[in-house]
Amino acid sequence: MYARDVAEILGFSVLVGFTLVVTVLAVLAQGALIHFYEPNKLVWAIEVILGIYGVTIGIIKIKETVEKKGQKVTA
Repeated sequence: MYARDVAEILGFSVLVGFTLVVTVLAVLAQGALIHFYEPNKLVWAIEVILGIYGVTIGIIKIKETVEKKGQKVTA
């Protein structure tokens, strides 16, 4: 595994962890937590949807990076 792969996995892990925590807090608070507590349910729903999307994409990118390790590069 190359240094770039490690950096990508570390970066995506931080993204997933932070986004997951913020999304869970928003769900528990039943309001958006973008900059301050926002009781508007539309803003809350958007934050939760984008949080789930960010976590999903981060996990997919981590899997792609790990799977790329096993492939041989041919030029």
